[in-house]
Amino acid sequence: MITGPRIATHVESTGPPSPRAPPTGRPRMRKSAAVATALIVSSALVFLVSRAVNGPSTAGADVAIDIPAAALTMWYPPVQEFDNGGELLEDGRFDALMAALDEAMTAEETLADPGRSIYPNVQGFIRRIAIPWLSDEQTGRASAYLTSLVDRFPEHERQIRRQISALEYNAPARRTIPSFWVSVQNHAYPGSLYPEDGSFADEHIDRRLAGLHALLELPETLNDLEREAGRMLRNFTQLLQAAEVNDEQADRIIAYFDAVAGRHPELAEMIDEQRRYVEYLLPGRVARNIVGTDLEGVEFSLEDYRGNIVVLVFSGQWCGPCREEYPYHSFALEHYRDDPVVFLGVNSDPDIETMRDAKANGEAPAYRSWWDESTEGPIATDWQVAAWPSIHVLDPEGVIRHTNTRGAGLIMTLDEMLADMRRAESGQAASLEDERFEALPYPDDWSPDGWYFTDEQIDGMLGALDAILGRPETVEDIERNAGPVFADFTARLQTGRISDEQTERVLAWFDAFVEDHPVLAQMVDERRRYMEHLIPGRVARNIVGKDLDGAEFSLEDYRGSVVVLVFSGEWCGPCRDEYPYHRFAMELYKDDPVVFLGVNSDADIETILASKARGEAPDYRAWWDGHGQPDAEGAAADGPIARAWNVRGWPSVFMIDQDGVIRYINKRGGELIQVLDWMVMEVRRAGFEPEGTAG
Repeated sequence: MITGPRIATHVESTGPPSPRAPPTGRPRMRKSAAVATALIVSSALVFLVSRAVNGPSTAGADVAIDIPAAALTMWYPPVQEFDNGGELLEDGRFDALMAALDEAMTAEETLADPGRSIYPNVQGFIRRIAIPWLSDEQTGRASAYLTSLVDRFPEHERQIRRQISALEYNAPARRTIPSFWVSVQNHAYPGSLYPEDGSFADEHIDRRLAGLHALLELPETLNDLEREAGRMLRNFTQLLQAAEVNDEQADRIIAYFDAVAGRHPELAEMIDEQRRYVEYLLPGRVARNIVGTDLEGVEFSLEDYRGNIVVLVFSGQWCGPCREEYPYHSFALEHYRDDPVVFLGVNSDPDIETMRDAKANGEAPAYRSWWDESTEGPIATDWQVAAWPSIHVLDPEGVIRHTNTRGAGLIMTLDEMLADMRRAESGQAASLEDERFEALPYPDDWSPDGWYFTDEQIDGMLGALDAILGRPETVEDIERNAGPVFADFTARLQTGRISDEQTERVLAWFDAFVEDHPVLAQMVDERRRYMEHLIPGRVARNIVGKDLDGAEFSLEDYRGSVVVLVFSGEWCGPCRDEYPYHRFAMELYKDDPVVFLGVNSDADIETILASKARGEAPDYRAWWDGHGQPDAEGAAADGPIARAWNVRGWPSVFMIDQDGVIRYINKRGGELIQVLDWMVMEVRRAGFEPEGTAG
C-alpha cells in the first residue's frame, strides 16, 4: 500500500453540504463538516506521494489547502444537461439555474466568506449557460441579479463587475465550457510556490500536488471529470516549468499520476500524456530528441547539437508574438556567434514557402528549422506545445534548463549560462564582486527579496557594519580602513530600494559613528550624500557639462525619458563588452522615450571620438570626464562627475525613470535589456507620449 500526506482544508463555515441534484422543491440535505471535508481528505486512496522509496517519509503530515467552503458544494444540476448544441436555453432550465445561483449566493458558506465565494459560485452558473443560447430577456435577468449583488457586497464590486462581463461574453452560444477550477486555482496554487533559486524544494512539490488533488476532488470537477481534469493536469505540468524538478520529485509526481489513473481509468490516456511531459519536457529533464528534415529537406536531429547551449523555438510567421521575438534572436545569433550557442526552430506555418521567404528577405532570423506543417504537427504534439512562441533552452548535455524565456529574459539567460560554463571551465567559483560581498560577515539574507529591503535586513547590515568597524585590525588604522568598509556597505544598498524611515536610521548610525570618530566626518558626509542621491528610489543628482562636441547640456534636459547613464571608457574592457547590448537597446527602443547618455573617463578625448567615428563605441551623447590624473591604461577615472556620483567601478550604469528617479544600478548585458523592457512597459501602460526625445 502506498501512503502519503493527508490533505486538510480550512473551512470557516459549518461545512459544505452534499453534492446536490437538480432543484426539486424539497429541502436540501446537509452533511457534517467532517464528512464534507472528506471530499478533499481522501488521501489514503488518492494522494500518493510517499518519499519512502527515495527519501524521508512524510506520511501523515498535513498539507493544508484553503479552498473556499462554497466551492465544496455542487450547487447546480450536472453541466452535461446544458450541452444542447447551442440552442436556446429552455425557460424552465434557466429558472432552475437562477434559483440555484441565488441559493449559492445566500448560503452560509458564501456569507461567511463572500470575497472568495463570488467567483466560484458565479463560475458554476456561467459554465452551464456557455453552450446554450440565452435570450435577451434571460441575459437581462441574470445581469440584473449579478448587478444587485453590488448592493449586498459593495466591497467586492470590482469582482462582481468582472463576473457580469463574463456573463455577457458567454450569453451567446459558445463552443466550449469554461473551467470551474480556475475560480479557485489561486487558493490551490499560491504565488509563494515559485522558487527564487531555479529549483523546486520538496515542500513546493508537496504543496502543488496537494493543490492538484484538492482541485481534482471538487464536486464540480467530479461532475465533469474528463473535461476538467484534462485542462487541470495540463495546467499543473505547465506550472512546473517555473523551475527545475529533480529525479526524486519527478518520481513522486508520476506516482501520484499513476494513483489517479488507477482510481479514474477513464483519465489514463491524458495522464500518460502528462507523465511523458514530466519525464522529458520539464526543466531539469533530458529533452526528447527531434529527428526530421530542415527547410531545405536535409535530415538532422536535436542530439546533433549536444555540446552546445541550444535555444529551441516553436514559432511561425502567422504568429505576431513570435515575430516580436525576432530582434532578440537576431541579436543573440550575432552576439554569441563565437560561443557554443545554437538556435533551432520548429516552424508551424501551413506552407513551407512562408518561412523560406521570411528567412530569404531577412525578416526571420536565419537559424536552422524543422518544418512541422501546422500547430498540431508531430513535433509540436510530441513536445505538447500549447502556445506560440514556445522556447526551450537546453544545456550542452541536452537538459532543459529554461522554458518560455522570451525577449530580454532570453538574452539574460544565455549570458548567465555562458558565464556558468566559463566559470566551470576555469574553476572560478564566483565573480569578484560576489567574493568581496561574501568575505564580510553580513547576514546570509542581506540581499533584498524583491525590490525593497526589510527592516530586519537593514538592522542586520548595520549590525555587521558595526562589527566590521569594531575589529581590532580595522580600529588599528581606522582612517584608512573605514572608507572601503563604508563603500562596501553603501554598494550593498544599491541592490534594492530603501524606505525613507530606513534611510533616517542609517544616517543616524552614521552620525553616531562620526561622534566617536570626528576625523572621519568628511568621508562619512560623502556617504551621506550617496544615501541621499545615489541609491534606488532617490532623485538623481544633476549633471551639467559639455558633450564631446563642446555643447553644454544637462541630465535634467532629459526628464520625461527613461535614461540609461553609463560611466565608461575605451580603456576599460568590461565597458567595451557592454557596447553590443547598448547598441541593440538603442535600436530596439528607438521609437520609445529611452535615452542613453555617457560619462567618458578616457584621459584623451580623442580616444572616444575616434572610437565613435570607427563605429566601435555606441553613438550616444556623452560628457567627457577625463580631467583627472591618467594612469598607465589611459584612464582618468577620478574626474569631477565620477567623483560627484561616487563611481568606484567601470562600467557603472544608472537607470533613471522619466521623473528623474534612480530605479536600478549596475545592470549589465541581458539584464540591462530586461530592466529596460520593464521600464518601457511601465511608460506604455501609463500612456506616456513624449513631445520629443532628445539625443
